[in-house]
Amino acid sequence: MRKRRPLKVKEVSMFVNNPEIDEIFEFAECVAAMPDPSSCSKSLADAKAEALTDAWRRSRKYRSEGFRSDLVHVALMKRLKLIKKASTVAEVKEILAEPKPRYTGSGFVSGPWSVPEEEMMCWSLASLRVPPSSEACERYMQLFKQAFGFDPRDSKYPEKIAVLEVDGDVELSRNGTDQ
Repeated sequence: MRKRRPLKVKEVSMFVNNPEIDEIFEFAECVAAMPDPSSCSKSLADAKAEALTDAWRRSRKYRSEGFRSDLVHVALMKRLKLIKKASTVAEVKEILAEPKPRYTGSGFVSGPWSVPEEEMMCWSLASLRVPPSSEACERYMQLFKQAFGFDPRDSKYPEKIAVLEVDGDVELSRNGTDQ
């Protein structure tokens, strides 16, 4: 019996800013990111499959909450890259967890597996339930500037507001600070 070569799927990052069509493209991206069972242990493959399913569900949830489609798309693509890079089940479980920034007394820092755009969406949803502290507002503004490239408190706004995508691989920061 001949050994089958795994298919190479070219990574395509596209969205059309139509929620239904974007969800179809993103579902396809999640399916294409499923690990080859022969390339890792069964437990790692299962954990990655669960994380990919969760990532797609989260993107649908964020979009249904009214977040910009491009912001949701960038967050999902970064999460998919993190899942692909994970080499242990423990890492996948950390990626699977909701963003949990840690307060240091002088501000918030993210974990090494955090996706800044997703953390920003979580802060936004939390602010609907409870008024944020001044530190939480500052953290939100840092994430906003990181995602969109400008601070909304500044007097000058860009003509077109778009999410800034990071080219290349997602860089992991092992010291608990932002990428």
